Amino acid sequence: MKAIDKFIDIFFKFFAVSALLLMVGLVFYNAILRYFFNTSMPASEELARFAFVWVSFMGIIVANKSRSHVSVTILTDRLKGVSALIVRIMREIVILATMGMIFYGGLLYTLRSNFPTPATNTPFWIITVSLAIMALALLIMTMSQIIRDIKNALTDHFSPKDKAGSDEKEAT
Repeated sequence: MKAIDKFIDIFFKFFAVSALLLMVGLVFYNAILRYFFNTSMPASEELARFAFVWVSFMGIIVANKSRSHVSVTILTDRLKGVSALIVRIMREIVILATMGMIFYGGLLYTLRSNFPTPATNTPFWIITVSLAIMALALLIMTMSQIIRDIKNALTDHFSPKDKAGSDEKEAT
């Protein structure tokens, strides 16, 4: 699982940064064309829009991996032990269900998107598949997190604890 997590992390960071650089470069190129040459390239506008879609979805994966999404933790910060684990697993199950629906819908949308785009004649499915890829990556990451949470809970619960050692740590 760690190898998959590391691959997802590196791949999607690289992909998101590449798409962002492409988007910025295309917008800058088009701005130069408009300002100095009083013309524009419609294909660059379309490709920049597509890069923005990819940046957005790949950014979701990167943010989820680094746990940097906005979250409200008023309740979860106060929970400890089994109750915290239950709430965390319930949250992850909701994420699994949501990403499952988004993956299914994104896959259907991708399969129906076999028409060319207006400016570049790029198959539109190249853009729409980003939704399915994002959902699949989050499904894998969430399943990995559930397995990790359960393993941690089981090892914490069944591991032999040195009673004297834990009492000394609490006293200090």
